[in-house]
Amino acid sequence: MKIEQNPESGEVHIKFENDEEEYNIEQHLAALMEFVTKQAIEIHRLRKSYRKIVGRLDSLEIRNL
Repeated sequence: MKIEQNPESGEVHIKFENDEEEYNIEQHLAALMEFVTKQAIEIHRLRKSYRKIVGRLDSLEIRNL
C-alpha cells in the first residue's frame, strides 16, 4: 500500500499492491506515516529556504540605505 499526492491537483490517493482483499491497518498506518514524514521534510526544506531568502533580502535593504 502506498499513499501518493498528485502534484497538480493536490489530491491524495491510496494505492494497493496486488489488489489486496483484506484491509491491513498496520500497512495503512505505515504508508500514512511515510507520506506524512515526506511532507514534513518538504515543509522543513521550504521553511529553511524561505529563511535564507528573507535573510538575504534584509541584508540587501540594509546595504541600500
